[in-house]
Amino acid sequence: MKRIILVMALLAASAVSAYADTDVWTSTSHPAGSDADRVAANNYCDQQFGLPQNGIPTSAAYKRCMAGRGWKFVKTQRDDTWVNHRGMSCHPILNGLGSECSSF
Repeated sequence: MKRIILVMALLAASAVSAYADTDVWTSTSHPAGSDADRVAANNYCDQQFGLPQNGIPTSAAYKRCMAGRGWKFVKTQRDDTWVNHRGMSCHPILNGLGSECSSF
């Protein structure tokens, strides 16, 4: 019985995947800021408050920092792909119970 529970726990843990979150920002300045401007604002706010973490909502302080530099938070997009330890691109299958990886 203990082995079955252990095996089930290991299978459940292996099904958990690492996902990347991408914050989407829009420029509030006129004319609109460039990608280079956004990157500069991100770098400044990263130094002040640290990088936003995957799976954790972007903090209000970070959003205020970006707003002060001319960028409004729109949304966080979750990217359901990741790169495994062999360098292959992977995505979930079977409602997250498995994954499929490809080098294409």
